[in-house]
Order: sequence, then C-alpha cells, then structure tokens
Amino acid sequence: MNPCLKTLLSPRSLRAALKEATPEQLDNALSKFIMVSEEMKDAHEKKQQKETEELQKLEQFKQHIIEQGIDFSALSKLMTGKSKTKKKPTKIATNKPQTTPIYHYEKDGEMKQWNGKGGMPNVIKKSIENGLTLSDFLKKDAQQ
Repeated sequence: MNPCLKTLLSPRSLRAALKEATPEQLDNALSKFIMVSEEMKDAHEKKQQKETEELQKLEQFKQHIIEQGIDFSALSKLMTGKSKTKKKPTKIATNKPQTTPIYHYEKDGEMKQWNGKGGMPNVIKKSIENGLTLSDFLKKDAQQ
C-alpha cells in the first residue's frame, strides 16, 4: 500500500503527520480531501453506469440473436474470422520401435533395467571403470 495512503487511513499516523499544521491548513486540507473524494465517487459512478449500459445493450443483442435463430458459433466466426473453439490437432498413435536403449544389469542377484536416463546405476558405473563398455549392458537382441 502507498505510504501516503497508509498515513491517511490511520488516525494515529494522521495525527502525528498533522500535529504541526494550523487550523486553517487543516480546514484547507479537509476541503481538498472532500473535493477529491467527490470527484472520485463521481468517476466511479460514471464508470458503473457505462458498464451497466453496455451490459444492457449486450443483453438486447443476445435476445435479438436468439429471436432471429442465428447460430452463435457462425456469428463468432464471422466477427473474428476464426472459429469459436480452437482444436489442437490430435496426435496419431504410431507403433514406433523404442528408440532409447535399455541396459540390463544384475544387482544383488536380481536382473534390473536402466533406460539411460537419470543417474547411471553404481553397478554399471563400477563395471565401466573396470574396463567394460556401456554397450556390454545392452540386451543381446537389441545389439543387432
């Protein structure tokens, strides 16, 4: 919140800020405050009135469209040059072969798999350090 507004809205802060003001200055400030307040209220009322009038006009147009039996989606397309809803193209399912290799390794007597994403399993990492290659862990029929 604006510090000036914060001061104006807090009686304690307002008293502290105006304690050195003369009575004439306080009356002058009060009259200006009232004047600005009235201006802002009038502007707000005009804005509300304009919005109400626009809403009434739109409601009249809506009723007229309904009475005439006009298709709203056709009207919308005509007005904007676009259809009402944008449809995303559907993805066609394909039977592509798996492109990421699957590496097989044994850990604690159990066969496990790793797809090559994320951190490399320690078993594979240690084996590579000892002279094996990553391709040694590919499934035999995938190496062809």
